[in-house]
Amino acid sequence: MLTDPNFIEAPVEDLIEEFKYKIKPTQVHKELLTAVENYYRENEKYMTKHNHEAGKRARKQLLAIFHLVKKRRAEISGQIYGEDDAT
Repeated sequence: MLTDPNFIEAPVEDLIEEFKYKIKPTQVHKELLTAVENYYRENEKYMTKHNHEAGKRARKQLLAIFHLVKKRRAEISGQIYGEDDAT
C-alpha cells in the first residue's frame, strides 16, 4: 500500500476536516498528524531510494511521534478523568 501508485496523499488539513469532531482537535493532535505525515514521506524516500539521510529523518520523526503520543495521552486522560489525574 505504501508504494501503491494509485495512493493519493491527503494533506493533514483535509484529514482533520474529514472527521466530524465533537471535541475540537488540539494543537498536539495536529502536530501528531503532521509528524506522521512527515514520517511517511521520509520513510518512503528511505524504502524506495535507500536514502540513509531520509532514514535518519524518519527515525527523528518516530521519536517526535513517541513524545507527541505521550502528550496526547495526557490530554485525553485530563479530559476524561479531570486535570488532577492526568499523567
